[in-house]
Amino acid sequence: MFKQSRDYNMAIKCFTITQNYEEVARLYEKNYEFDKAAQMYEKLNMLEEAAQNYEKAKQYEKAIDLYRKIGNTEKVISCERAIGKFSDAADYAIDSNMNADAMEMLRKVPPTDDRFADARIKLANLLIQKGNSAMALKFLIEGCKMMGINQKALEMFYKAGVLATELNYKDHAIKLFKIIQSVSPDYRDVKDRLAFIEGGVKLPELSQFVEEEGSYTSVMMDADKIRKIPIFDMLNMNELKLVYSMCKDRVYKPNDVLIKAGVIPDGLIVIREGIVDVVVGSNIVANLKDGDYVGEMSMILNEAPTASCVAHSDVRAYVIDRSRFMGLLESDVQFAYKIYKMFSSELSRRLTRTNRILNQK
Repeated sequence: MFKQSRDYNMAIKCFTITQNYEEVARLYEKNYEFDKAAQMYEKLNMLEEAAQNYEKAKQYEKAIDLYRKIGNTEKVISCERAIGKFSDAADYAIDSNMNADAMEMLRKVPPTDDRFADARIKLANLLIQKGNSAMALKFLIEGCKMMGINQKALEMFYKAGVLATELNYKDHAIKLFKIIQSVSPDYRDVKDRLAFIEGGVKLPELSQFVEEEGSYTSVMMDADKIRKIPIFDMLNMNELKLVYSMCKDRVYKPNDVLIKAGVIPDGLIVIREGIVDVVVGSNIVANLKDGDYVGEMSMILNEAPTASCVAHSDVRAYVIDRSRFMGLLESDVQFAYKIYKMFSSELSRRLTRTNRILNQK
């Protein structure tokens, strides 16, 4: 009775008396008491649910610990990113062979971090593995400029010098090696390397070559990043790049309206981070989370939605332009088949969930 009337506090007391602790945890979650829900789920050894609620409560360290135990790599990375532990997130991604995520995290490590130089070297190594040596050199030189020369930066300068030599940018290599010598004259084999490349001819400016490679590499990294969103996981890289070019990154604060009932939205909204409430009238009928999307039926049918979507927490989302996306659907049969197949699967899932909720009442 209390549960149906949404008097969650009284319902929690009743289920506690009857020792139905799983139901207590669910009620805490419905009442947005995520920290209490997490603690209860953890006591019940329901670690996935516990981790999710610790994350919602922004207790990321506890969430990370549980996500590690259950092997949810993507969530470990997401939580570490949320608290600025970019080096740790990158290391975990590398160990899990998630190189696109690793590169994204490594680029975010600030020069004030003790592991900045190491992060730049790891980023360079990953780019070299992908065949982007020029881009690797760009990030190394950028890192050298940001950090300046000191004992901690020596290996980064050395790596940049070696790579510049391999790419035949001898002037850059000489400059980098001489900077190293100004701090540590006998560092590794710098003397021998300088002797080897001494007297090299003048070569084109590095920036010219790097810029040509840079824009393509950046798009490839960002496009690969959206592949893990369920709606896009069937797309090939060319299709991902097309979709990514239509995406606008939006940030919403709690209570911001993403979609308003009765108003056709600008496009498809894909949630990257955070929680969104689906509201009909004054009732919250569902919650959306990372990877969920809304606005697809309005986009296809050109009809206004009957429900509003309101940010419950801080939310990051992609907004995909309606006219451009529909144009791609109409012009590319294979792309349209993949997207409509995903839309139909999601609609079926939502109907199943709705029927289950109705049957419980």
